[in-house]
Amino acid sequence: MEKRKLLELLGSLFIAFIFLSSYAAFGGGPSGNQKTKATTTAARQFYGYGFANVSIVNYTNVFTLENFCNGSVANSINTTLQKFTNTGAISDYYSLSPSSFSVEAGNVSAYSLLIYFSNITGSCAKYTATAKVQLPKAISFYFPSLSRSLNLTIPDSYRISSLSINFSRNTSKIPVTVMAFVWQNGTIANMKVNPG
Repeated sequence: MEKRKLLELLGSLFIAFIFLSSYAAFGGGPSGNQKTKATTTAARQFYGYGFANVSIVNYTNVFTLENFCNGSVANSINTTLQKFTNTGAISDYYSLSPSSFSVEAGNVSAYSLLIYFSNITGSCAKYTATAKVQLPKAISFYFPSLSRSLNLTIPDSYRISSLSINFSRNTSKIPVTVMAFVWQNGTIANMKVNPG
């Protein structure tokens, strides 16, 4: 009988051991009471700026003509605006002031109209146009908060920008300042291009 009680006691201890070990293994025991600390860091953006010479690839259809010309040249501008509107080369134009006009190209490109008008006026008129410019594939940016420069690849989605510029017929490249917010992994989050 004592042997039987001893076997029952050993059996009970064995079952208790299995129960306690499975309880601990599945999260109920001491290992389940341990706390895990998770550390997260917020993604950071850094401000940087760079400089580049960009190629002018196109112009939008609207430009501004400021007439500082006198006499026959001034009259020629008014006559040409009306004549080109009648032929469809100019879709529309309107006066911003007595000496300034906003011109929308029609069936002729804005660039061709700008060349034509600059031939008539020489340097006595100023032309402002929105140019489509293409940035180089990589630009060196300076990051003031890091006190260092990094060469960044410009994604295709940012390489073409629109800029308002003073038109000059001999200009195919212009200097620009590029400002950007860049993620800590070097990816551009936002970018702005300005003349100069």
